[in-house]
Amino acid sequence: MADKCDEAIAKQLKKRRIKRNADVRELYLGENKVTDVTDLSRFKNLYCLWLNSNKLRSVNCLSENFRLAELYLQNNEITTITGSLRHLTSLQVLFLHNNQLQKLEVVVQELENMQKLHTLNLFYNPVAQEPEYRQYVIYKIPSIELLDRQEVLKSEQDTSERMYNQLDTEIKDTIAFGRSPPYATEEQAITIRALRRSVMEYTSFGWSKVPSSLERRTSEKPFENPQLVTTSSISGFQSLGILAEGYYRDDQIKHLAGIGQQHILYVLECELVMGNSPIAIWI
Repeated sequence: MADKCDEAIAKQLKKRRIKRNADVRELYLGENKVTDVTDLSRFKNLYCLWLNSNKLRSVNCLSENFRLAELYLQNNEITTITGSLRHLTSLQVLFLHNNQLQKLEVVVQELENMQKLHTLNLFYNPVAQEPEYRQYVIYKIPSIELLDRQEVLKSEQDTSERMYNQLDTEIKDTIAFGRSPPYATEEQAITIRALRRSVMEYTSFGWSKVPSSLERRTSEKPFENPQLVTTSSISGFQSLGILAEGYYRDDQIKHLAGIGQQHILYVLECELVMGNSPIAIWI
């Protein structure tokens, strides 16, 4: 059968007066009823290849055709493409419909690194009958624009993303509403915060030096103006425990220590036992 392919290739090159393998950009080897194809590695600049409507069960003839952009393999008896196509990262059009491909995950794994692939046909294969087939292909091969002769819609891309990438989708939705994504655990939040070594400032007024109205009226001594005291720290909430030792209950210090760097709003909302000394916190 490979001899039949060689004859077809020789006939085409002669008809187009091509003498050098480097000048071959297209080959039509379809409708020859062949079960095997001769190695085509010598055609380094091959761009389009038709192998449709034969009796192929596998594809093992394209080991070094890295510039191949269009490949037509429809209407064969192909049962597997594993290890046959993944290196063809320049592929833009791939027709595989009406074959015998099974196991969707295995088929998609062979194609998912083809970042230029925009047109793909897999219909009339057993894989096309698997649940959520279309959504899975769209998610795993995001460059696809036309799948099984139907345009890939933005709504389909969004649905696929939500189905198969729930964690990232949740984070994106959280950020979209102006909130920071939550940490998985309290320990993770504390560890990440410690690594970031955030600079924190705590500012408070010395209210103990501010005289009451009665003292101002009855005393003849001048009073000092209240001072604004600011303390900086690069040690995270560890310093908060030291600074706030006189103002916070132990359970509240622990609560504050469990809040991540990007959750300062929660700090401002905490009930603090501060007596007469209000405190402002910035990160």
